[in-house]
Amino acid sequence: MLTLLACLAAALLAACYLAAIKAFDRVVMLERSLAPDRWRLDGQPGTLMAPDWAAFSTSATPSRRAFFSWLLRTPDWITEVGAVHWLKMFRISLASAVGAAVAFSVLVTLS
Repeated sequence: MLTLLACLAAALLAACYLAAIKAFDRVVMLERSLAPDRWRLDGQPGTLMAPDWAAFSTSATPSRRAFFSWLLRTPDWITEVGAVHWLKMFRISLASAVGAAVAFSVLVTLS
């Protein structure tokens, strides 16, 4: 039973993480179209669905800086309802992924 729950937690983790990446990509595209000056000031962050993963994980790329800064603060250019929605989805999905990761770790430890 615990093994099945661990598998479900792993599936939830993957789904939530992919949803967070998709929401982040949407916010980046909205910034690029709604606030191109701000996008340039942010270093022109790119999307994460087709990134250079080695650069993302080893250096402070614009995408990486935006990813972590938008977790804690709302950018000043976000005024449109759609952009606010996608930013909330990014935060909620990432928090859900962390919760699923904790649940997965606990269930694997217990089984």
